[in-house]
Amino acid sequence: MNYSNYHFSVTQEKMVRVITDTDAKNEADDPFAVVQAILSPRFENVGFIAAHFGTDRVPDSMEQSYRELETIFEKMDLPSEGVLYRGAVHAMSDRSVPVDSEGARLIVREAMKEDSRPLYILFLGPLTDLASAYLMEPRIAGRLKAIWIGGGKYPTGSAEFNLDNDRISARVVFSSPIELWQVP
Repeated sequence: MNYSNYHFSVTQEKMVRVITDTDAKNEADDPFAVVQAILSPRFENVGFIAAHFGTDRVPDSMEQSYRELETIFEKMDLPSEGVLYRGAVHAMSDRSVPVDSEGARLIVREAMKEDSRPLYILFLGPLTDLASAYLMEPRIAGRLKAIWIGGGKYPTGSAEFNLDNDRISARVVFSSPIELWQVP
């Protein structure tokens, strides 16, 4: 999906594939980021994954994020079929066991696709879907760049909401060869 209602176009070689993984219902900043991703003329948005934001607050946080994504697409009068995916319903409980989801499978499928355009995955919540995708198919590590809004101030670290929602997945990703840009 590429929003193209502009008076200019972006050449194909300047386009990047993007997946946005978001706990959209958790805070107001995520819907703004989702809209920004949708409206970016360089982004070929291959999917938006609804992320959980912890099951201790509400048991269906991923579903709430999914419904929030549906609302954003409805308000923008954009089709959502084939673009919205459900992510993991909860955090990982073991470093070696992925949480299977549509979102994790989308990450694997897009990373393994032969496409000359780079794949970026924006994480606005926990890293559950990335860690799960990596455990499902380790070869994705050299085929994507992950950008994560999470973790504490570098280099000392500290408690932080997105990190605290799935510390195990963060350990999996940080100990993997996945290229990760962390924005604390």
